[in-house]
Amino acid sequence: MKKLLIFAAIVALFLYLKKYFSFEAFISKIKDFEGFSPVAYWDVNAYRYGHGTPAPSKDATIDKIQADLKLREFISNIENDIDSSLPAPLRYALIDLQFNSGPLSSKLKVLLKDYQKNLSKIKDYILSINTSKGVPVASLTKRREYFVSQI
Repeated sequence: MKKLLIFAAIVALFLYLKKYFSFEAFISKIKDFEGFSPVAYWDVNAYRYGHGTPAPSKDATIDKIQADLKLREFISNIENDIDSSLPAPLRYALIDLQFNSGPLSSKLKVLLKDYQKNLSKIKDYILSINTSKGVPVASLTKRREYFVSQI
């Protein structure tokens, strides 16, 4: 009985660490794609700073520690909008999509209701969100391709 309890505790710890390190790798990848800016900059529709999170004003500044915390808080808020029963790689692709492009479309939400059946359509949809003013953007294409390749 004691060995079984120890084994169960080890399995639980392994699963926790696997999830933790997977999330840390996800955060690291977002940082890679976003880069870091200590000062606010205009990005399509709002001022951003740090690792691409909303800046409170055009004159705002942030250091790397604050930027990391703000990114995690922002991602956590998005994570609450994504179905927790989805596989982690799909969840991360959706979280990144919402972080980078805004709320998920109703079309994508319909596809997600039966994600196993619609997985190739979901991947294609994510890959299609790579334009700015109708023109494909290489960095967005690369970003979408990375996250879709993880699914």
